[in-house]
Amino acid sequence: MWDKALSGGPIVEQATHFVDLARFFCGEVEESTLRATTLTPDENLGQLSRVPIDESKIPPGNRPNRVTSATWKFKSGAVGTLNHTTLLHGWRYELQIELYGDGFYIYVHNPYDECRITIRRPGSEQEEITTMPDDPYLHEVECFIDAIRKKDKSIVASSYADAFKTYDLSWKIQRAAEK
Repeated sequence: MWDKALSGGPIVEQATHFVDLARFFCGEVEESTLRATTLTPDENLGQLSRVPIDESKIPPGNRPNRVTSATWKFKSGAVGTLNHTTLLHGWRYELQIELYGDGFYIYVHNPYDECRITIRRPGSEQEEITTMPDDPYLHEVECFIDAIRKKDKSIVASSYADAFKTYDLSWKIQRAAEK
Protein backbone atom coordinates (compact mmCIF):
# COMPACT_ATOMS: atom_id res chain seq x y z
CA MET A 1 0.00 0.00 0.00
CA TRP A 2 2.79 2.43 0.85
CA ASP A 3 4.57 1.86 -2.48
CA LYS A 4 2.25 2.50 -5.44
CA ALA A 5 4.66 0.68 -7.75
CA LEU A 6 3.94 -2.55 -5.85
CA SER A 7 0.23 -2.22 -5.13
CA GLY A 8 -1.22 0.43 -7.44
CA GLY A 9 -1.92 2.60 -4.41
CA PRO A 10 -4.78 2.68 -1.92
CA ILE A 11 -7.58 3.22 -4.46
CA VAL A 12 -6.62 0.16 -6.51
CA GLU A 13 -5.62 -1.95 -3.51
CA GLN A 14 -8.23 -1.02 -0.90
CA ALA A 15 -10.99 1.22 -2.22
CA THR A 16 -11.62 -1.11 -5.17
CA HIS A 17 -13.91 -3.13 -2.88
CA PHE A 18 -16.12 -0.07 -2.49
CA VAL A 19 -15.99 0.71 -6.18
CA ASP A 20 -17.25 -2.85 -6.68
CA LEU A 21 -20.07 -2.33 -4.16
CA ALA A 22 -21.05 0.90 -5.88
CA ARG A 23 -21.27 -0.90 -9.23
CA PHE A 24 -23.19 -3.74 -7.59
CA PHE A 25 -25.77 -1.36 -6.11
CA CYS A 26 -26.08 1.14 -8.97
CA GLY A 27 -24.71 -0.39 -12.16
CA GLU A 28 -22.18 0.98 -14.60
CA VAL A 29 -20.59 4.42 -14.41
CA GLU A 30 -20.78 7.11 -17.07
CA GLU A 31 -17.02 7.46 -17.28
CA SER A 32 -17.17 10.95 -18.80
CA THR A 33 -18.63 12.16 -15.47
CA LEU A 34 -15.76 10.82 -13.33
CA ARG A 35 -13.93 13.56 -11.44
CA ALA A 36 -11.31 13.11 -8.73
CA THR A 37 -8.89 15.15 -6.73
CA THR A 38 -6.12 14.23 -4.38
CA LEU A 39 -3.83 15.44 -1.64
CA THR A 40 -0.31 14.23 -2.38
CA PRO A 41 2.42 13.38 0.16
CA ASP A 42 4.48 16.40 -0.88
CA GLU A 43 1.72 18.94 -0.15
CA ASN A 44 1.75 20.61 3.27
CA LEU A 45 -1.14 18.62 4.73
CA GLY A 46 0.21 15.48 3.06
CA GLN A 47 3.50 15.65 4.96
CA LEU A 48 2.43 13.57 7.93
CA SER A 49 4.15 13.81 11.29
CA ARG A 50 3.86 10.03 11.63
CA VAL A 51 3.81 7.28 9.01
CA PRO A 52 3.89 3.59 10.05
CA ILE A 53 6.81 2.83 7.72
CA ASP A 54 10.08 4.48 6.69
CA GLU A 55 8.87 6.44 3.66
CA SER A 56 12.39 7.62 2.86
CA LYS A 57 12.97 4.16 1.37
CA ILE A 58 10.16 4.73 -1.16
CA PRO A 59 10.78 6.98 -4.17
CA PRO A 60 8.69 10.18 -3.79
CA GLY A 61 6.62 9.43 -6.92
CA ASN A 62 5.65 6.02 -5.53
CA ARG A 63 4.31 7.27 -2.19
CA PRO A 64 0.51 7.02 -1.83
CA ASN A 65 -1.83 9.96 -2.02
CA ARG A 66 -3.03 11.04 1.40
CA VAL A 67 -6.59 11.79 0.25
CA THR A 68 -8.53 10.85 -2.84
CA SER A 69 -12.03 12.18 -3.37
CA ALA A 70 -13.99 11.10 -6.45
CA THR A 71 -17.49 11.66 -7.79
CA TRP A 72 -19.33 10.22 -10.76
CA LYS A 73 -22.76 9.53 -12.20
CA PHE A 74 -24.07 6.05 -12.90
CA LYS A 75 -25.92 5.20 -16.09
CA SER A 76 -28.88 4.47 -13.79
CA GLY A 77 -28.92 8.17 -12.82
CA ALA A 78 -27.52 7.69 -9.31
CA VAL A 79 -24.50 9.69 -8.18
CA GLY A 80 -21.57 8.16 -6.31
CA THR A 81 -18.81 9.62 -4.18
CA LEU A 82 -15.73 7.91 -2.84
CA ASN A 83 -13.46 9.45 -0.21
CA HIS A 84 -10.29 7.68 0.85
CA THR A 85 -7.57 8.99 3.14
CA THR A 86 -4.30 7.81 4.65
CA LEU A 87 -3.99 10.85 6.92
CA LEU A 88 -4.63 9.00 10.16
CA HIS A 89 -1.67 7.73 12.15
CA GLY A 90 -1.14 3.99 12.42
CA TRP A 91 -2.41 1.24 10.17
CA ARG A 92 -6.17 1.90 10.32
CA TYR A 93 -7.68 3.94 7.52
CA GLU A 94 -10.95 5.72 7.02
CA LEU A 95 -12.90 4.83 3.91
CA GLN A 96 -16.53 5.43 3.05
CA ILE A 97 -18.83 5.39 0.08
CA GLU A 98 -22.08 7.27 -0.42
CA LEU A 99 -24.63 6.49 -3.12
CA TYR A 100 -27.63 8.69 -3.91
CA GLY A 101 -30.55 8.05 -6.23
CA ASP A 102 -34.24 8.83 -6.60
CA GLY A 103 -35.35 8.56 -2.98
CA PHE A 104 -32.51 6.34 -1.80
CA TYR A 105 -29.26 6.77 0.06
CA ILE A 106 -26.66 4.12 0.87
CA TYR A 107 -23.72 4.91 3.14
CA VAL A 108 -21.00 2.36 3.95
CA HIS A 109 -18.67 3.40 6.76
CA ASN A 110 -15.64 1.97 8.55
CA PRO A 111 -15.17 -1.48 7.01
CA TYR A 112 -11.95 -2.14 8.89
CA ASP A 113 -13.38 -2.24 12.39
CA GLU A 114 -17.14 -2.17 12.71
CA CYS A 115 -18.57 -1.84 9.21
CA ARG A 116 -21.85 0.07 9.27
CA ILE A 117 -24.26 0.36 6.36
CA THR A 118 -27.00 3.01 6.40
CA ILE A 119 -29.84 2.70 3.89
CA ARG A 120 -32.69 5.11 3.24
CA ARG A 121 -35.24 3.73 0.79
CA PRO A 122 -37.54 5.59 -1.61
CA GLY A 123 -40.70 6.98 0.00
CA SER A 124 -39.26 6.88 3.52
CA GLU A 125 -37.32 9.16 5.83
CA GLN A 126 -36.37 6.20 8.03
CA GLU A 127 -32.78 5.04 7.95
CA GLU A 128 -31.94 1.36 8.35
CA ILE A 129 -28.55 0.84 9.96
CA THR A 130 -26.83 -2.52 9.71
CA THR A 131 -23.52 -3.45 11.26
CA MET A 132 -21.46 -6.30 9.92
CA PRO A 133 -20.97 -9.01 12.55
CA ASP A 134 -17.71 -10.16 10.99
CA ASP A 135 -14.92 -9.00 8.73
CA PRO A 136 -16.51 -8.50 5.29
CA TYR A 137 -13.18 -9.10 3.53
CA LEU A 138 -12.67 -12.40 5.35
CA HIS A 139 -16.23 -13.40 4.41
CA GLU A 140 -15.50 -12.52 0.78
CA VAL A 141 -12.38 -14.73 0.75
CA GLU A 142 -14.24 -17.58 2.50
CA CYS A 143 -16.97 -17.47 -0.18
CA PHE A 144 -14.34 -17.52 -2.93
CA ILE A 145 -12.58 -20.55 -1.40
CA ASP A 146 -15.93 -22.27 -0.83
CA ALA A 147 -16.86 -21.72 -4.51
CA ILE A 148 -13.57 -23.28 -5.63
CA ARG A 149 -13.96 -26.28 -3.32
CA LYS A 150 -17.56 -26.89 -4.38
CA LYS A 151 -16.92 -25.91 -8.00
CA ASP A 152 -19.97 -23.66 -7.75
CA LYS A 153 -19.61 -20.21 -9.38
CA SER A 154 -22.99 -19.12 -8.01
CA ILE A 155 -21.49 -18.70 -4.52
CA VAL A 156 -19.43 -15.74 -5.78
CA ALA A 157 -21.42 -12.58 -6.53
CA SER A 158 -19.04 -11.36 -9.24
CA SER A 159 -17.53 -12.96 -12.34
CA TYR A 160 -13.92 -12.36 -13.42
CA ALA A 161 -15.23 -10.20 -16.28
CA ASP A 162 -17.19 -8.09 -13.81
CA ALA A 163 -14.23 -7.92 -11.43
CA PHE A 164 -12.11 -6.59 -14.29
CA LYS A 165 -14.63 -3.78 -14.85
CA THR A 166 -14.23 -2.79 -11.20
CA TYR A 167 -10.45 -3.01 -11.42
CA ASP A 168 -10.49 -0.84 -14.55
CA LEU A 169 -12.74 1.76 -12.91
CA SER A 170 -10.51 1.83 -9.81
CA TRP A 171 -7.52 2.63 -12.03
CA LYS A 172 -9.52 5.35 -13.81
CA ILE A 173 -10.31 6.93 -10.43
CA GLN A 174 -6.62 6.71 -9.48
CA ARG A 175 -5.52 8.31 -12.77
CA ALA A 176 -8.19 11.03 -12.59
CA ALA A 177 -6.99 11.97 -9.11
CA GLU A 178 -3.38 12.20 -10.27
CA LYS A 179 -4.12 14.58 -13.18
